[in-house]
Formats: sequence, structure tokens, C-alpha cells
Amino acid sequence: LGGYAAVEIAKRYLKYRGTTGDWFALIVPLSIMLGRVGCILHGCCLGRTCDPAWFTMNDAAGVPRWPAALAELLFNALMFAAALFMRSRKILPGQHFHIYLVAYGTFRFAHEFLRATPEILGPISGYQIAALAIVALGIFGFCQRKKERLYLVESGRMGEEGAQTSH
Repeated sequence: LGGYAAVEIAKRYLKYRGTTGDWFALIVPLSIMLGRVGCILHGCCLGRTCDPAWFTMNDAAGVPRWPAALAELLFNALMFAAALFMRSRKILPGQHFHIYLVAYGTFRFAHEFLRATPEILGPISGYQIAALAIVALGIFGFCQRKKERLYLVESGRMGEEGAQTSH
């Protein structure tokens, strides 16, 4: 959330009007994937304890746990591939990061029930509250961008083809 705010503030300060989100839709999941490799190697970001199964990972004490860091790494690998696909096919240009925010926030909210994190509101963790904020930010950004493009098309400042293919 802080990174998103910083980019938006910097763009206003620099008077940069172009979209940057399609690049961030590639950069952010790749960065999170690298971070999760560190989590896997160092045993942090643990999942809840569970019965041993083919998918569990043992922690440092040998306790079987949900593979939370690995699941998040795989989710972000899927989102990275989806962003590459959308970019190559020019699907919803300028919206890729908003799509990522909605998908990641939704994933993280649901996945948090399987992670070993402190609950602050009943079964809800602080991460889940942040995940809902990320979903809301993604939906808001998606709708704003859609309105901007519609305005540009209707005002004649951008042809319909440009609204679909510009980055």
C-alpha cells in the first residue's frame, strides 16, 4: 500500500501522466517471489500446523505445516505469467496492476486463514485487513482508469483502438 502511494505521489510531483502499472504487474509478483524464496530458505512466514501430508513442509522443529510461503510464491508465479500473457495480447492495457491488486488481495485474505499470524478481530488478522484495503484500491484504480479511457474516447482525444492498445 505504501509503495503504491509513493508511486502515485512521485508521478504527481514529476507531472508524469503515463501509466506505470503494467510494468509493476510484472515487477511486484517477481519481487514477492524472490522474497518468498528467502522465507522458504530461512523458515519464516509459517503456515498453520497440520497433519503430515504430501503438501506439508516441516518447520525447524520438525512440525508439519501448511506451506504458506511456497503457496504465495506459486500464486505470484501464476500472476507473473498472467501479466506477461495480458501484455503480449494487449488485454486490458493500463489495468494489469489493478487486476493484480484485486487478485493478490483476495488470495492473501483467503490464504491468511492458513497462515500462523496473530488474529486481531476474531479470526481476522491485520494482514487480512490490509488485504481488503488492497482489493478496494485495485477496484478503485480499475474503475478510475476505465472512466479516464472512456472520457478520452468520447472526447475524441483517443480512438477506440488506442484505448484498447495504448500502454
